Amino acid sequence: MALHMDIVPLQRLVIIVAHGEVTADDLSNNVRELMEAHVARYAKIIDVSASHWVLTKEQIADIGDRLRGDLGPRRTKSPRQGASFHAKDRPLDLNAPGRACRRGELP
Repeated sequence: MALHMDIVPLQRLVIIVAHGEVTADDLSNNVRELMEAHVARYAKIIDVSASHWVLTKEQIADIGDRLRGDLGPRRTKSPRQGASFHAKDRPLDLNAPGRACRRGELP
């Protein structure tokens, strides 16, 4: 097999090492193993320095779509969009008195 995968659950990490020629079937099988192991959200270290990839752009896009499909829909907005931030909603600025004293404005 051209791809070897180790899963380290304690660190929520997947290590993938590629050797030789990697085909679309090899990559597809590896993605299937990731999905079956429920580790698609883990961080990944992938070493491809000793490999040669034989993939088209369409095959790479298909693999990306499969990975995103398991992770759920992509966010179209950042978590902060839509939230209103007013002065009263902001956290307390503990440095404000110190800055005022340095400017010579004593409370």
